[in-house]
Amino acid sequence: MANGGIIGPVQTTTEALAATTNTFTSSGCFTATRTGLADFLVVAGAGGGGSGCVLGNEQGGGGAGGYRASGFGPGPLQGDAVPLTKCTTYAVVIGGGGSTPGSNNNASAGGDGSDSSFAAPSPFGITSDGGGGGGSRTNAAKSGGSGGGGGFVPGSTNAGGSGNVSSADPPEGNDGGTSYPTPTGRAGGGGGAGGAGNGSNISPFPAGANGGPGVPNLITGSNVTYAAGGIGDGVPAGSNPAPAGGANTGNGGSGGSSLVPAPPFNNSGGAGGSGIVVIRQQAVPVTAPGMWTLNEVYDQVKQGTWTN
Repeated sequence: MANGGIIGPVQTTTEALAATTNTFTSSGCFTATRTGLADFLVVAGAGGGGSGCVLGNEQGGGGAGGYRASGFGPGPLQGDAVPLTKCTTYAVVIGGGGSTPGSNNNASAGGDGSDSSFAAPSPFGITSDGGGGGGSRTNAAKSGGSGGGGGFVPGSTNAGGSGNVSSADPPEGNDGGTSYPTPTGRAGGGGGAGGAGNGSNISPFPAGANGGPGVPNLITGSNVTYAAGGIGDGVPAGSNPAPAGGANTGNGGSGGSSLVPAPPFNNSGGAGGSGIVVIRQQAVPVTAPGMWTLNEVYDQVKQGTWTN
């Protein structure tokens, strides 16, 4: 061999491919730049808040989009990183938030959010389910990644929608809150990734019940909270439409409030927030076969990266 050589065991140097992070706020494709493990955050679109048209009948908050992650967030909600292959392309889908316009003639449940997904190789693909829409005075709350909150009607108890419909482990979301026929009752809050939506019997008049909490995640390098449930009976009072969930957060839309200034009380629910997918390829150490030229050994020793 030219310049002489050394034959020995496979060597691992301290040089490495640094971790890289790719954030998707719209659907597209991701091509792996290395073979190795990747962490992920996959948040689905959230449900919209319920809408109505009758004074005194309040609407439930939208359920948060399903939340699935492999790290950088709460330990109990961390799944396993997924293996990727260099130069392989994987599809990424970003779910939209649900929305339901109000109507002068009827009430309607909030629209469901859409699923987000990262098509990692089978069986490691990740799909988060869209959040369930909030209920109205005449429509049941919907189930999803997190369930929507139940709509409030005097004299009735309306359950929130179910969360974690995929039976994911760790769970991707929680149930929406139930509305109760109490004198100061209001609609239930949507479920969130960090907990169930509140029931309205524990919420002071005139504010609606809080949605379930979202969860913080640092995978992008910033501490962002994702997948919070929408408020039941949207606040501030008179807001029409009710407040929406933020774009690319998976936060649920607030339920429509009957506390609008004047008839026809066309109290639209807020739209759910769209989802997001983040893929972080883990750092990969550089390995080399057990045959090196003397020049390569010299360079490695000089750089301080020769480990044996």
